[in-house]
Amino acid sequence: MFYVALLFHTIMVFFNVHTHFFTEADDVIFVLNTDTNGEIGVPESVWPLSVGLHPWYLNGDTLDENLNLLRAKVRSLNVIAVGEIGLDRVCDSNFELQLNTFQRQLKIAEENRLPVILHCVRAYSDFLQLLKRQKSLVPWVFHGYNASPETTRALLKFENVYFSVGANVLNASVKLQKSIHEIPINRIFAETDEATVSVKEIYNVIAKLKGVELIELSQSIEQNFLALFSRWTKIIG
Repeated sequence: MFYVALLFHTIMVFFNVHTHFFTEADDVIFVLNTDTNGEIGVPESVWPLSVGLHPWYLNGDTLDENLNLLRAKVRSLNVIAVGEIGLDRVCDSNFELQLNTFQRQLKIAEENRLPVILHCVRAYSDFLQLLKRQKSLVPWVFHGYNASPETTRALLKFENVYFSVGANVLNASVKLQKSIHEIPINRIFAETDEATVSVKEIYNVIAKLKGVELIELSQSIEQNFLALFSRWTKIIG
């Protein structure tokens, strides 16, 4: 069984911390995002899931109802993170509604001791202000990370912040290459999001940019995953 192989390290394991697609690969563990089209649904699955209200699809009229649904959904053992949630200064959703919704979802995550998977578009300064004002009790994982080295250094000052690198690394800008250079491997993850590439390709590029062997990166990301997403160990236990 694959879980047995994982526990005894008989194969190299790749962790995809954020994807919208089911992955059929014996050596890939993925966190399936279940906020499709603004709906919260938790399919019957032994695979780890994230669940949350995406900033693109917020509706103030149904917010309380959806947050109550979220509170119920996160009790499922295979829900190992709240997300993707966050802030987006480009989309049409009212920003104050986004901010209020994020804070309320963060509280739900903290009450359940779950990490959050963060959507951030032109809102890193807003997140930095939040991090400075309040000490969050859970890890924050910025998904699809592509911010500047200066922003990366600012975020690294907060011990609960992690960075998930996606398919854009396959054609990485100089800015992103420099940012990845700044991130220690004990604070990094890989993801495919909505891309149709293998997470293994992303691992390979990250390893080259970091100047480390693939096995070293793989082991570090596995340790990061098991430390942050501790509820998942109950699934395989």
